This record gives sequence, C-alpha cells and structure tokens, in this order.
Amino acid sequence: MPIPSDFVVRKLTIEYLSSDPLLRIFKTPSGAGHAPIYYGNLGRNRFDSPAKAFGVIYAAFDLSTCFAETITREGNRSPLHNCGIPVSDAADVQTRFVATLQCQRPLKLANMTDAGLYAVGAEAGEFNSVDYPATTQLWAEEIFNRPEMVDGIFYRSRFLNGRAAVAIFDRGGLNVKLLASNVVPLQQHPSYPTALMELNVCLLP
Repeated sequence: MPIPSDFVVRKLTIEYLSSDPLLRIFKTPSGAGHAPIYYGNLGRNRFDSPAKAFGVIYAAFDLSTCFAETITREGNRSPLHNCGIPVSDAADVQTRFVATLQCQRPLKLANMTDAGLYAVGAEAGEFNSVDYPATTQLWAEEIFNRPEMVDGIFYRSRFLNGRAAVAIFDRGGLNVKLLASNVVPLQQHPSYPTALMELNVCLLP
C-alpha cells in the first residue's frame, strides 16, 4: 500500500529509550575492522535507505531476538536437523560478536508498533513484508525526513513478533553518542545457551 500523501502532518508517536541497554550481534564487514558500531547503507536490510542517503544500525533488547533477526531468520522454514533449526557453528557463530549498546542521552524513536503504526496509516503486514524496497525502506526514508528529526525507529521483530527491536539512523547514533561496550564472541555471551534453547537451534560444525 502507498504511504499516505498526508503522512508528514500525521501524528508520529515518539518512544524515548534511556535505561534499557541494547544488544547487537554483528559480523564485521570486510575491510571495516572490528567495528561493533557500523551504520549499513547498502540498501539490503529492513529500514535501510533505498537511496543510500543514510546509514542504519540494528539492535534489540535480548539475545534471542538478535539471533533470530541476524542468524536464523527464515531458517525456521527449512527442513529441521535433529528436530532443530540448523545453524553452522563455524560460519554463523564463530564469526560473530555481541556488543552492548548504550547512549549518553535517551534515543528519540518513531514508535511504529500498535497504535503508533495505525496512526500514520500503515499496517502490520507492510512492516512485516520481505519486500523491503517496496515497503519498509520507503517508510524509513519518510520517517527520516520528518520534521521531528527522530534518531531511529522502534518496531516489532519480524521473526519474534512479540518482541521489539530498534533501527538507529547514523545521525541518531551521533546525537546520543552511541557507544559499544562488553564486546564478546557470540558463544561467550551469558545468554547464548538460552537463545539456542529458546529458538530451537541445532548447532552443526
């Protein structure tokens, strides 16, 4: 569905995040060094800029959501291995790290869930679409250009629909002085065993 023509004057629900630390599973892009803070601008992900006008970093509030959003993703549709979602330890786990993200002032986010989503004329189906260039990326660009100058987007995970995640624009990260701490290999994070169990992951070599 097209974005409403009067979107710019519709009420944007603002979510301020200050106290809850965010988690991010990351795999350092080639040539970028060991970079837990990295704003992607390749137009591949859910709320990336379709015109590559801004960068986005993604995070969530628990490791299971991060794992589902970055590693297993649509793997739950594939044939199970020993009754679990197959994940390669060498390719998918050993190559990744977890960082805790914190900021020096509250993040000002556009709340694109529930009534906030409805108020701007969007539907949950659009925000769960896999056709990012035709749906969520267009919404992200419109939200980025709103006069409220939000730092990013608060949204529902596409894979664990009862849980929230955030997309932080590069300008937002600079505004709040986004920092990464407690960077550890994924398999060393204390919530790693819980994430494997909760998502029914079968770890393969």
